[in-house]
Amino acid sequence: MGIVWIGEHETMYSRLRPFLITLGLAASTTAQTAQFDTRSATGFPASPAYLTTLSFADVDGDGDLDAYACYSNRMASSSRVFTHVFYRGDGQGGFAIDATFPAQLPESMDSEFGDFDGDGDQDLVLAAAKGVYLENDGTGHFTDATAAKLPPSTEDSWTVVSADLDGDNDLDLVMGELGLFNVGGIHCLRNDGAGKFTRAVQLSTSGTANFYIGDVNGDKRPDIIATKSIFYRPSLFVSTGAFTWADQTATNWPTAPSSVRVAQLVDWDSDGDLDLVSAPNSSAAMPVVYLNDGKGVFSTTFSMTNVTLRSPDGIAVVDVDEDGDLDCVFGEWNGDAQLVLRLSNTSIANPSALGIGRINEVLAVDVDHDGDEDLVIDHLISPSPAKHEIVLMLNHQRQIHAGNEPMIGTTWQMDSWSLAPDVRYVVNFLSLDKLSKRIETPFGFLGLDPAKSLALLPIVLSATATTATQMLAIPNSASLRGLRLHAQGLVIPRLMPTDSKLTNVWSMTIR
Repeated sequence: MGIVWIGEHETMYSRLRPFLITLGLAASTTAQTAQFDTRSATGFPASPAYLTTLSFADVDGDGDLDAYACYSNRMASSSRVFTHVFYRGDGQGGFAIDATFPAQLPESMDSEFGDFDGDGDQDLVLAAAKGVYLENDGTGHFTDATAAKLPPSTEDSWTVVSADLDGDNDLDLVMGELGLFNVGGIHCLRNDGAGKFTRAVQLSTSGTANFYIGDVNGDKRPDIIATKSIFYRPSLFVSTGAFTWADQTATNWPTAPSSVRVAQLVDWDSDGDLDLVSAPNSSAAMPVVYLNDGKGVFSTTFSMTNVTLRSPDGIAVVDVDEDGDLDCVFGEWNGDAQLVLRLSNTSIANPSALGIGRINEVLAVDVDHDGDEDLVIDHLISPSPAKHEIVLMLNHQRQIHAGNEPMIGTTWQMDSWSLAPDVRYVVNFLSLDKLSKRIETPFGFLGLDPAKSLALLPIVLSATATTATQMLAIPNSASLRGLRLHAQGLVIPRLMPTDSKLTNVWSMTIR
């Protein structure tokens, strides 16, 4: 059945208008403090294998994030089993498996999306065996182009990161090999601009666990912090020119703590240079921040003494509450996911467990395009038999959500969240149509067509309220069944309305 828009005879919108207006009249507000909520129906299946790598990118140009994952049972004593899975995202946190993704690939330990060949779409490089290059045709369908794109290698790759290493405006690669005892190491690969890579330089002959790339000394060139696969000892390589680096670990890096198990290179103290937030390899690990003096010399001037991590295995450093400073989410293999809010450069709140369980990986990704960072977490459900699950934790900083699909002849509940302290108004919009691709605006990403949307009556939040609930009486009309109903909100600060922000788009089918 086609939809005829407002202004035309017997339009679907004219039939919806009475209960859309009713929705704005049936509203309530309550206090809500949880920063994140768990969404279980993401499309990520439970698996007997744990996640070795997970990466997100919009591979088909529809404005929604898609995902690649590799699952492996490499920790089990049985024969090795691994699976490559590609997921199409729906833009609101749901993912569906795309069976067209190449299946006959070696086990992948790391993955990196990027437009390596300059054709405007996201290709994929895997740290799998000697390296794998998957070329995107622009619609999210991938072809194995390894033989034509990557140079040969004698050691298995373990990690991969992309960056413009020589300032020629294309993405080069840094690949780490797990080889032990002076076998393997760090290899920097030069891109010819069309996605064909050649080995340019080998920085180290030691097996490598992780890389962190950024300009640490302000000279506009990419420097590299690498951790070794044995004991996770860090090394600092400072760029001295295109594809040349000097090992300055001895002069520019502190002697203790001696290991970096998980880390992120970020500007922790907002002074314009990159620091390293990290946790050591320990069953009782105290996170530390290696502060940069702006010239690439690091010191451990801030330790998170009120945090003890039980075998850290995952980190995300982002401003989760949008208060202007960076916060941390640490994953614990023998514990939980711990949210640590920063209070100042040298003080943090006590950690708050998110209630997930044993953690294998933590990623911060704005899955639903509402401008705040959500969490994607791989965790162990049960140890025997082993069972893992990827969960999505939506950030409530601003969010619109409905727990149940609307049904004709019933009342439908829609919830809105805003955790910003100065937000006092929420205006929700409903539509039977959404844009094929979101439009970026000063208020965030617009997902509904303004010409085909209806605004509900504004909700006024009290000083302590952070959640607004609106109730919609769905008419008992069979003609509504099967239509998609889309909602998006605008949260409006009381003092600065120009700082208003759009929420995510929530879509459901009327039953």
